[in-house]
Amino acid sequence: MIRQFLTWFSRRPSTDVHAGVEIFRMPRTALIWILLSLVLVTIPHILRMPLWLTALCIFCIGISVLIFKGRVSYPGSKIKTTIVFLVLVAIIVQYGREIFSTDAIVGVLIVGIALKLLEMKKKRDVLLVIYLCYFSVLAEFIYSQSIPIALYMCVCVLVITSALMSITQTEEFQRPMRTLKLSGQILLQSIPLMALLFLLFPRIGPLWSVPFQSASGITGLSD
Repeated sequence: MIRQFLTWFSRRPSTDVHAGVEIFRMPRTALIWILLSLVLVTIPHILRMPLWLTALCIFCIGISVLIFKGRVSYPGSKIKTTIVFLVLVAIIVQYGREIFSTDAIVGVLIVGIALKLLEMKKKRDVLLVIYLCYFSVLAEFIYSQSIPIALYMCVCVLVITSALMSITQTEEFQRPMRTLKLSGQILLQSIPLMALLFLLFPRIGPLWSVPFQSASGITGLSD
């Protein structure tokens, strides 16, 4: 297994094809938008996540940059399976009986996005990372619905939308401020539709019920 890891770090990927799969060559700016999106949605959870989960996210971000530069190759199926297995075991050991708590599930979501960075071979893989970042924005509102958090999440949505737009643009048309401005315009145009859906969409209960950790104190007035 150690030899496989060393081989993984020493290989250089081909420019367009890897293991018979055509690689999606996204622009450099698009990768920066995606990594920035992951960092922004992770920041509110850093104090809740174990230190090793945060370190794993940083590691995956660094490896994804090396993969993009051609310094290392994409990990094989055995490597990915081993990493996922070790992460799941570590999460079970970390949370124990609270494995189905909110903190554990959100931690799995964040680290899942980070690990997905290591296999962005196809455009659908890139889109999945972006969509999961959108989902992570919703996860933060489980903990807090304050105005500062809402404003911060609006910034996250703006950056994630910029990442979504940038993967459809070629390298020569990548203009960060232009992409950010266009994303803001699209989000502003969507506000009337969101308001309409808020008023007309039927109210339903939550689709899931995740308990908070028993060790976490909850203050404030009851309903």
